[in-house]
Amino acid sequence: MKMRKRTVALVALLLALVCVSVPIFLYLLSGGNRRVKLIVVGKTSTTTVEFWRSVHDGMAEAAGDFNVEYEFVSMPDESDVEGQKQLLAQAAKSSPDAIVWIAADYEMAEEAAALSETGIPFVLMDSDVNFTGGSKKSFVGTDNYAAALAAGLRAGDGRYGKKAAILVHAG
Repeated sequence: MKMRKRTVALVALLLALVCVSVPIFLYLLSGGNRRVKLIVVGKTSTTTVEFWRSVHDGMAEAAGDFNVEYEFVSMPDESDVEGQKQLLAQAAKSSPDAIVWIAADYEMAEEAAALSETGIPFVLMDSDVNFTGGSKKSFVGTDNYAAALAAGLRAGDGRYGKKAAILVHAG
């Protein structure tokens, strides 16, 4: 249980660092001379999920501190993939300096390619998409495959006795 709390805390810390570092990075890129524009395309409303509200609040505060024009847009429900596709296209049309994209579906490679063709740098956060290269600069989140592999190896290494259970949630 202690390890799980540390892992959750570490993931939260890494995401918080991204929230704060993106506006700072944009500010530094501009040389501090012009107001840069950052759009975050989320996968669910910041009013319904506390975690995303914290992400939004951290980015908004950092954006204010570093003179970054910041906008967070999302659908009310993260299962609205078509809605996110529209929001992403609208965000790209407004020509921001960068986009942080919290993808609603891994299979949004076409949207990633279209975004990449605009030349707008983008960072994927929390959820990756099946796309590499282009103007995709980074993915910040948990590698669930590696996490599950590590959990399986640890569960079977004998340190917890001869029995182990693994709970899996496939959403």
